[in-house]
Amino acid sequence: MTNLKEKYKDIIHSWNETFEEDAESSRLVIQIRFKNQSRLEIKEKLIKEIDYLRYSYQWMEANNSLIIRWDNAPKHLDIGLHHKHIGTENKIEISQEMNINKVLTFIAKIIGIFLLISFTAIVFF
Repeated sequence: MTNLKEKYKDIIHSWNETFEEDAESSRLVIQIRFKNQSRLEIKEKLIKEIDYLRYSYQWMEANNSLIIRWDNAPKHLDIGLHHKHIGTENKIEISQEMNINKVLTFIAKIIGIFLLISFTAIVFF
């Protein structure tokens, strides 16, 4: 994870990580606060017996309102195993399989656009 922290250091304000492992599974939880005050909650659980990774990557505004969550919870199989919730629990779309790097790349692009707009506004106005 150190490589990811370094790669995205320009947008990350804080990074808290916990890892637990037992004979059946391993669990990773990461909470990231970005410099724009939005935050990302990462939850991954590897079920060792079947080598299956359950994941949830939830990006929220500073006030905890949902921006987007990618997950592979089996309760939305009618949409697709890999899906995303956009702005609300009820707006669900099919998604590609995600991982931490893909999510951080997506968020970095969005935050980068807003930082560029903010910087441009300061310089030109």
